[in-house]
Amino acid sequence: GVLKDYLASAHGKALGQGGATCVTCHGNHQVLKASLELINEKSCSRCHSFERARAIKAAMQGTEGHILDINRRISGFQASGVDTDRLGKALFAERNRFHTLFHDVNVERVKAESIRIDAALGKLDRDLKVIEETRTKRKVIGGIAVFSMLLIALLVHLLKKSYP
Repeated sequence: GVLKDYLASAHGKALGQGGATCVTCHGNHQVLKASLELINEKSCSRCHSFERARAIKAAMQGTEGHILDINRRISGFQASGVDTDRLGKALFAERNRFHTLFHDVNVERVKAESIRIDAALGKLDRDLKVIEETRTKRKVIGGIAVFSMLLIALLVHLLKKSYP
């Protein structure tokens, strides 16, 4: 998990020699959740140049946006009663996999893993599009059904009026 990834990272390996600890980046009282906002020049340049961190952040930027977008869409479907359990669990797993990259300082590995995560997110995105298309079709069919019923009611009313 996160501890294993941290200990395997350059930060974790430098732990005994003044390397960054959890508190260095996440804070000690108001603990900050893993997000790209943690990778910033102010925090990173306390210990080293920000250049590598900037490259890592850039590699992760698109993936973070993709995760947030899919999460928003899943939440919207969930709020309207759609069964999103499988999608939510899959997103949770990919988000956790993504968050393990926060402790990695190998830019190429971060880029490669971000591409793999984006591919998995692409599958979730396709699944969500199927749900969206199904809902759109249902709305159209529902609209046609309502219109048909109103038309039938109007015809019955006119037919009833035409007989004395």
